[in-house]
Amino acid sequence: MLRGFYNAAQGMIVKQRQIDTISNNITNSTTAGYRKDEAVLNTFKEMLGLVNNRRQTSGTFAQTYVDFNKTNLEQSNFNFTDSTFDIGLYGNVYFTIANDTIHGDPQVYQSTPTEDETDSPNNVVPPQIANVYQRSNGTVAYQAINASGYEVTENGGNLLTRNGQFELDGDGYLCLNAAGRVQGLGGDIYLGTDNFTVDEDGAIYTFDADNRPQYVDTLLLTYIPPEADVTKVGDNLYKYTGEETLPIGEGFTVIQGAYEMSNVDVNKEVTRLMAVQRLFEANSAVLKQLDTQNAKSASLIGLAKI
Repeated sequence: MLRGFYNAAQGMIVKQRQIDTISNNITNSTTAGYRKDEAVLNTFKEMLGLVNNRRQTSGTFAQTYVDFNKTNLEQSNFNFTDSTFDIGLYGNVYFTIANDTIHGDPQVYQSTPTEDETDSPNNVVPPQIANVYQRSNGTVAYQAINASGYEVTENGGNLLTRNGQFELDGDGYLCLNAAGRVQGLGGDIYLGTDNFTVDEDGAIYTFDADNRPQYVDTLLLTYIPPEADVTKVGDNLYKYTGEETLPIGEGFTVIQGAYEMSNVDVNKEVTRLMAVQRLFEANSAVLKQLDTQNAKSASLIGLAKI
């Protein structure tokens, strides 16, 4: 009887966790760059108690629980707005946001550049990013940091995002609302104007009085494998501690005038929510039935003692 209480309650807990996860996905279905979460279930075998003081157990029983929530990183659709500040990414790369309160242009230097870095101006590499930036034509612009020979200047931690709804902060730097400044290969990206363009490789240009393009910087994009585990910070910011090197042949495209929407399919999530809710109610009904039976048993035991 008590075993039944335990199993029914455990089932309700698991389904409630799933309901919370699905509900959060539906709530953020309109959040730009949001990646849906999926509750990952696991089981463990619990030994049943001894029967009549026997030395051997009476068997095992599999228990199910929510192990963790995994973020689904699959590509989503774009919303085309024609706004110069809306930028989308196609591929497994993410914008880098400086998550610190003191903004600046932190520098990382290498005394002897490698052959792949000879085209980088002043051999300056962005801080705290261990990735190789690769253009769509296959050429490498910057070698990863944390390799031997680099001297890193600390300036807070960086966060990653697919939310490309950017704006200018009060000092004219490209930023993601209050999350922080967008990072380029040279650090914070100063624009000072809304008259700029971003090409498919992430290179940013402003225009002078004669409408001639002036190179500003290139977006610092960090690669995350589609099956990787990330840590969410808020709704659409992420931390990733795995390998960030862009694989050879892995391409991406930067799209200005559009931002990526969430990858939540509301119809599927609502259907899943209804199914999980029914299972929650079924476990609840079993628990109530067990409680009724337990009350009757207690009553019969009481009558037998009279």
